[in-house]
Order: sequence, then structure tokens, then C-alpha cells
Amino acid sequence: MRSGVRARSLIVILIIVLVASIIGGFSSYILYRKIQELSVIEPAPFMGIRISFNELLDINKVIEEKRNLTLYLPTWLPDGYRLSAIWVGGLNESEWGFPIILVYSKDNYTDYHSRPETIGFEITPGDSISTGWLNLQIRKWNSSCDYIPIRISDDIYGIIYKSAASHYKGKVYRSPLAVLYVKGWSYMIDADKLDDLIKIIKSLKPIESIGGG
Repeated sequence: MRSGVRARSLIVILIIVLVASIIGGFSSYILYRKIQELSVIEPAPFMGIRISFNELLDINKVIEEKRNLTLYLPTWLPDGYRLSAIWVGGLNESEWGFPIILVYSKDNYTDYHSRPETIGFEITPGDSISTGWLNLQIRKWNSSCDYIPIRISDDIYGIIYKSAASHYKGKVYRSPLAVLYVKGWSYMIDADKLDDLIKIIKSLKPIESIGGG
């Protein structure tokens, strides 16, 4: 989604990924906000619209037909959390695009900006540049890195920043942030707790196997 997300140690990496994303044909709103918020600059508004879960299912059908891909959503969430908002890039209901942003909360929070006690997903099409960068980080990993690698399968893998900085109401808070390849997609997921984030990643399943939002 979103994230009002994230420390000077990440700035260079985030800029590299953002440039790679643009070269690859898509831009990451989360990464853009992260870079801006690290500089204490208010992020630009997200050009998108809110949709329902049924509309997301319709979008997934189009994606399956045109790209032979399907979206993956979590089948496990911490107690009390539920899907509270879905955003897609676009100017109106008939012209949607990427990223797709999912907001999970306990209190029906619907904004795309990050805040504590929410879980945010940002989904964009994956490509060889983004997956190449992820695999490079995994190969370079050692115990001194500020991230950890995670591999659920050959189709779901990436890295988790253990303590990424984010801004909410003028204050900085820190939480884990995952940057993943998920079977043809680039995913960014943020949550309050590392253990919860890992469980969420392990629970990802095709959207068709998940009930209503």
C-alpha cells in the first residue's frame, strides 16, 4: 500500500531499487514515499481509486487473461486484523493500473499511508531487474546486514528489512519491511512485528483460494 515507510542506511538502496523499477516499466509508490519521508518531506498524493474485493477479483481475471498471472494474498493475519481497503493506481473506475495497495487493520483504517497497527501490501508486476536485484542482495547477505533473506519457495522469496523507518503524524516509528518476488510480482509488505510478517509471507496463496474480503 503505501507505507508512510522508512533510515538513512536504506536511502541508497531505495534509490537504486526505485531507478531499477522505473527502468523496468513501473514505479514504486512505497519506495518513493520512503525516500521522501526519510528526508522529512510530505509524500505526493497517490493517484488512485478505492475498489471492492469483488472488483479486485475482476481485475485478477483480466490479469490472468493478459499476463497469465494471479495475485497472492495472505491466508493468515494477526488476531483482529482484516482487509479494510484496496487501492489501485488510476484516474477513474474504468482506467485502473498499478500499484495495487492492500490495507489490513483492526479498526477499518482505509488510508493508503502507513501507520502503526496496520499491515500494508504494495503489488506491482515483477521483472528481471527487480528479481536480479533481490537475488544479488540475498547472495551478499551476512550477519552484519540490516536485512535477512527469506525463501518460501522458488516462486516466493526476498529480503526483510528488520527495522525500517516510517513517519506517522510527525513522529518516526520503526517496523519490519519485506521486499519480495511472488510468482511474477514484486511485493512490498510492512507489519509491526517480524514474526507476524514472516507468518503473513508464508501464508500467501492465490486470490482464488481466499474468501471474500
